Amino acid sequence: MRKNNKKLFSALIGIVLIAVLVVVFGSKLNAITNKNFELANGSQLIYQVDSQEKLVIDQVAEVLEKRLYNFGATEVKVTIEGSTVTLNYSGIEDSEIVRKHLTMMGVVSFRNAADEELMDISVLDKDTPFMVAPSQSKTEESKDLSLLYILVSDNEKFKTVTTQLMFETSKYLVVWVDYNETYKFEKEQESTSPRFLAAAAVNNVIDSDAYITSAHSFEVTKNIVATVNAGSLKAPITEVSFNTVEAILGENADVKVLAGIAVSIVLASLYFMFKYKLVGFVSALMILGYTISSLVAISYLGVIFNTNIIALFIVSLFVGLAYLLHVNNNFVAVLNTGRLTSTALETTYKNTLVNAIVGLVIQLIAGFIGFIAFKQYYLGYSIAVMTFAVCSGIFFVGWQKVMLADLINSYYFEAKAFGYKENAEVKTINFSTLLNTKFHYVVMALILMGALLYVTNVIDYLKILLIGILILAIAVIIGGLYLRNRNKSNDVVILTVATMITIIAVMACGMLFSKTTEKTVGLVYSFASVGLSLVGFVLSQIKDDFNENAKGRLTDDKINSIFEDIFNNLFNEVTVVLTLTIIFAVVIFGIVFSLENMGYTILVSVALVYAVIVACKLWLDYTIKDSNRPKQKKKRNTKEVKERTIFGINNPN
Repeated sequence: MRKNNKKLFSALIGIVLIAVLVVVFGSKLNAITNKNFELANGSQLIYQVDSQEKLVIDQVAEVLEKRLYNFGATEVKVTIEGSTVTLNYSGIEDSEIVRKHLTMMGVVSFRNAADEELMDISVLDKDTPFMVAPSQSKTEESKDLSLLYILVSDNEKFKTVTTQLMFETSKYLVVWVDYNETYKFEKEQESTSPRFLAAAAVNNVIDSDAYITSAHSFEVTKNIVATVNAGSLKAPITEVSFNTVEAILGENADVKVLAGIAVSIVLASLYFMFKYKLVGFVSALMILGYTISSLVAISYLGVIFNTNIIALFIVSLFVGLAYLLHVNNNFVAVLNTGRLTSTALETTYKNTLVNAIVGLVIQLIAGFIGFIAFKQYYLGYSIAVMTFAVCSGIFFVGWQKVMLADLINSYYFEAKAFGYKENAEVKTINFSTLLNTKFHYVVMALILMGALLYVTNVIDYLKILLIGILILAIAVIIGGLYLRNRNKSNDVVILTVATMITIIAVMACGMLFSKTTEKTVGLVYSFASVGLSLVGFVLSQIKDDFNENAKGRLTDDKINSIFEDIFNNLFNEVTVVLTLTIIFAVVIFGIVFSLENMGYTILVSVALVYAVIVACKLWLDYTIKDSNRPKQKKKRNTKEVKERTIFGINNPN
């Protein structure tokens, strides 16, 4: 056929874009500052509180923690011993500015030009009393003006005070922070660096939010506002010491982890290219693009880069690799039947494209609902879950198909370049025995035991657990109803069972590897969301493959035979993906000797595989029960016994 230069050029542009993405954004990964104590060096501040009252000391510690977060800390750990408060924090580069502002009392007062107090901070919004923004009205003398936004809650009080000021000779309303009786507005007004925060003449009644020009630069005003918005201290504090603290996983742990991710990507890419030739090369590019874009995206969206997020990234990649492997296997299998490459591509994506989108949409729904309703312990995880789903859709589903189509339609490459082998034999391992074994009872018993222990350890966060289940229930119902409408089967029930198994299995893994803090509660549902996506894709794909191979009236033996072939092909792919995932976990966490996170990630991946097995078994049971088949004649003088099948074992009702 005549070569199509435009298609080849389009494919080359895609390769160049991936290369640019890797160079531009990949170089910025190491510059990510929102890392926690595990991966980045931090700082330690120790303060002595001038009080012996426990409530006062606790309040001071709480305010100091809020101030650090307002200054950009990614993680803060507070320890109280007597009247000593120790703060360990990460993510702040300039600790000198922080140290200067942490010791401020942070008491706000509104005064007139005669320094008489008119109001305090109680008239402002409780959560966010002030905001700051750069001023647009800059002059040659003052190029760094800023606007102080005052968010009023007691409108009547503000109206009364400002009405009174309008009729005074000096109409100034002055905002002070930590006012001292020795301070005088008249004197400070002439200073280039006044002690008050802002001052303005009141010419109109103020009964709502307002803004005035700050007396300081934007940076200074921003730091004062960050301090004040966290609250005022109920007792003075004195700094005892300041030290730099090494990352929990060792020096340069963040660099080592990123290096581990890079090595893992190279290994996975080599596997795909070796087995699938040009198709594998395209997949390798997609894996690279997905990794860089997803990690950079979550960092810019404010997600804390820690071992839990890395584990979630690896497990999310599990789903993407499962889809890629399935597409590549199907494409090569169709190609080996003698079809044209264009026909093989069309046949491969006939069903898999929709099925992949369905799975990712379910994951997006779970992440979005969690983002709205479960913010405190799920915000970072939900952003990551949604980001991983979007990036999977862009690279593994969309871009992979477009680039592969361009390479095929350029007609520059023969079928052998895409993995075609004459008289190729398809070797699959028989995994169907996994569906029918009593070992399921042992596994479920162990999982339930671990989950029960997990719940007892996070009992204080039981409400959060239940909210998380509600979130996933909504995602299950939405996704299940769509799949049921499309596949005409009991997908709502199957998704529910598979999701609950994933939840309790992840809980059990958390108990085994000491992931039982409030911060890991959201992680449980993040893994369940990813598992929900995987099961949704698998169910749709099994149904489509079954419909293509099942013709005419079906007997139990015929259904089992067809299903076993489909399941074996599917599970051979899952086994390869699980192996790649284990390699990712071993390389990434092994490089920093984090055996706990390595084991946790691997077992969670195994839990997802187990959920797939259960979902497949349930689908087979429902299909045997509901499919159209020849009616069997009853034998005379025989008693009919109703049976139900659980994991392949028939039990009389």
